[in-house]
Amino acid sequence: MKLKETAFWDTQMGPMKDLGEELRKKLLDINAEFVTKSESLTLQGSLMCERGADGCTRGSWQFAFNGQLSHHFDPEKGKW
Repeated sequence: MKLKETAFWDTQMGPMKDLGEELRKKLLDINAEFVTKSESLTLQGSLMCERGADGCTRGSWQFAFNGQLSHHFDPEKGKW
């Protein structure tokens, strides 16, 4: 089982690297008026997976700042 998990992880490294770069770009878009220097922010990321009626598994990423959903990434469409 470990070998299969390792092989799967290897297929995810490229998309994860791309997702990280896209998230960095999105973070730069945060308006400074929402953040003060003394305020600490929390960032939460969730990978959502579901199996469709056709048996295919689909996933997406959601990111929240301070508990509020801010970005949703659909890897199939490659869009936020």
